[in-house]
Amino acid sequence: MTIVQRIAMLLLTSLLAVLAVGGYGLWEQQRAKQRFDDALGNLIPSVRDLNKATSAFIDMRSGIIRHVLASRPEDKRAAEELAKQADQVLDSAFDTYGKSDVYDERDRKLLDEDLRALARMREARQKLFAISNGNDIAATNKEFVSGAMGAATSDFRKAIGAHVDFNMQVAFEIQKRNEEAFQRTIWLMAGFILLVLLLVALLGGQVFAVIRRGLAQIQQTIQQVSEQLDFSRRAPATPRVFPPKCPRPSSRRS
Repeated sequence: MTIVQRIAMLLLTSLLAVLAVGGYGLWEQQRAKQRFDDALGNLIPSVRDLNKATSAFIDMRSGIIRHVLASRPEDKRAAEELAKQADQVLDSAFDTYGKSDVYDERDRKLLDEDLRALARMREARQKLFAISNGNDIAATNKEFVSGAMGAATSDFRKAIGAHVDFNMQVAFEIQKRNEEAFQRTIWLMAGFILLVLLLVALLGGQVFAVIRRGLAQIQQTIQQVSEQLDFSRRAPATPRVFPPKCPRPSSRRS
């Protein structure tokens, strides 16, 4: 292999190494961006809609308390209207969540549990309103604190809390996957760069050795010519790794 071929191989190896490292880095960047987009496109709307549902639950709870404490029929009707408005917000939030925000099957099951708990709470609320409209304060307080209304409210609060916790868990899982991918990329690129450096150093060392040996032979030949005044001396040629092409046979006839 000639010196030109060695230098060309060294340059080609270096260029391929740069392309490989850069390409792998771009590929990992694209994957990281995709994971980040998934988090922004799913988790943030999920938390937004769950917060909306939680706020509506608080409004509904406020309407129930007002109904229990009210003594005039018009105040009780206003409290019922507040609860109905909260129902509309809850339905809208859960409907949007079911259509756009569900992350996986676990998320779907938690949403179903939210809806079941909400249905039980509405059923208990209607029963409580019926008792409250009769102005039976003792029965109303008992139903509100320790009856079906109290149990249904507690179940819904637990269900929505578990759903929020799940979304936070998903965020931590995505963060963990990104961290693992980052560490894996760092180690792979470091190992690849080290391998490339060793290969380039090996080829560069060979090229350097060939050039140094050739220059030493030329210098030695020049010195011998200068000392012996023998201009017939020639510097020895460095042998090729590949054999030279065979000469074509002469077309002359003897």
